[in-house]
Amino acid sequence: MSDAFSTDKLEPTGDQFHCAGAEDIARIEAAVGSKLPAAYVRFLENYGASMIGGGAGVVLDTGEELDLFTFFAASGEQGVFADLLAHDEYAPQGLVPIADDIFNNRYLLHAPSGKIFFVQYARGEVRFMEVASSFEAFINSVKLDADE
Repeated sequence: MSDAFSTDKLEPTGDQFHCAGAEDIARIEAAVGSKLPAAYVRFLENYGASMIGGGAGVVLDTGEELDLFTFFAASGEQGVFADLLAHDEYAPQGLVPIADDIFNNRYLLHAPSGKIFFVQYARGEVRFMEVASSFEAFINSVKLDADE
């Protein structure tokens, strides 16, 4: 990993960003029973399904690095709401799927607290760990791959 991430490195996963509208935000908030943090709402309003050109990862306080593949749009077949329907255990816990890694593990925003968690599904086991205290801290922990 090398340079710090900035949103100018985001590329849409399709031909354009699919920015969230007020209805999208309200639908997610109703599903999880909590308001979304303002920083995450702004992110959804400006970017949809997106990835970081050249690749990136999340660097934890422990020094461990986790892969980061795509950020989810609010709606659409690969969006937050569709993922909430696919993982019915998330919404009752106030968890919002916001991104994934190349192995289809999830970054989850806990809407009531604003904390970001990583859930890894491997070999029949689930690893659940806190990776950031807020969406802003999560974004600040994203680093670009060295060959970028």
